[in-house]
Amino acid sequence: MTENYEAELIGSQKMPDGTRIMGYKMEDISDVETFIDDCTKFPGFTANFESL
Repeated sequence: MTENYEAELIGSQKMPDGTRIMGYKMEDISDVETFIDDCTKFPGFTANFESL
């Protein structure tokens, strides 16, 4: 899915319960909004936005 966006993976961590937390850097706010919407379409996925 990330191939559809200009995104840079800045972090990935597997948690003890088996879930994975991944962080991406994106410059275009419209890409961020669409990316978040796309992520939440998958069962068990969540997404949030943080401005750096």
